[in-house]
Amino acid sequence: MKKIVTLAAALAMPLLTATAFAACTLEAEPSIPDGSTATLDQMKATQAAVKAYGNDYRTCLDTEAAAANAAAPKDETDEAKAARAATTSTAYNTSIDKQAALAARFNDAVKAYKAAQAK
Repeated sequence: MKKIVTLAAALAMPLLTATAFAACTLEAEPSIPDGSTATLDQMKATQAAVKAYGNDYRTCLDTEAAAANAAAPKDETDEAKAARAATTSTAYNTSIDKQAALAARFNDAVKAYKAAQAK
């Protein structure tokens, strides 16, 4: 009987962790201005927004993961722990990948801004 309960808990854990992270939402990406026509103030504001993008989301993930770890049953299986950690890591890494792609687009705008200023 204990094995059945443990197995059921292990199978349900990824669903519960996904629900726990439902409170965490990744905000909309900041828009990147056209570097060839943007002002310095626009570029600075965008730089700050790109650097901050995803920070609140990742903080939320860390908080939710800590809460999920604290609420986990003492007899939790290694598989359930690994599933919970994988869910957190995937969400965290996805937000980092999105931020990196956003930063790459911003860097292209910076190049266009510098080229326009050189004229």
